[in-house]
Amino acid sequence: MVNVAVQAPKISRVLLSDGWHDVQPGTFNVGNLLFTEAAKSAGAGSVIAPIGREILAAQWREEKIGDIVTVAVSAILAIQGG
Repeated sequence: MVNVAVQAPKISRVLLSDGWHDVQPGTFNVGNLLFTEAAKSAGAGSVIAPIGREILAAQWREEKIGDIVTVAVSAILAIQGG
């Protein structure tokens, strides 16, 4: 088996079970999913606690509406670009 290298900043579309999502250029990232508290109560970016096990997640900003989407990497069916 070989590794498949993908340049995350160049991903332009992501296929999920609900269809294709257009990604704003340079906004696609992959990392561990962490839940954080609101900035007021714990300081910006303070981690509450791990969610029990590490989940590898992808996050990007939608091209047309600007919403931020976060999903488990296992939910991604295909990508374009990269």
